[in-house]
Amino acid sequence: IEAYVKSKGEKVVIMSHSMGGTVVMYFLNWVENGAGKGWAEEHIHSFINIAGTMLGVPKAIPALLSGELKDTAAMLSQLGELLERYFGKRLRKNLWNTWGSLFGLLPKGGDAIWGA
Repeated sequence: IEAYVKSKGEKVVIMSHSMGGTVVMYFLNWVENGAGKGWAEEHIHSFINIAGTMLGVPKAIPALLSGELKDTAAMLSQLGELLERYFGKRLRKNLWNTWGSLFGLLPKGGDAIWGA
């Protein structure tokens, strides 16, 4: 980003999709704390987020707590039955609890976002 801005003299547009929006926000937070306040203002023209998970995904909660996969199993009923037989909820729960990205999908909020 810095090389582009330096060579072209123009700020960049960052585009992300799905979980990429969360990654961009982590990056912007990281760079503002490392390179100093104002880095994003100097280098980023705009940020386009397509179908991002900025406030989290409610179905991440049952996935982490119980290994629930209701939406996917409903879409693929026959495959869902096989999935349950060979890759049951307990196994999925244990696996998904090792995926840090799934915790990043937990719903976010509080007064700053939703108001009092």
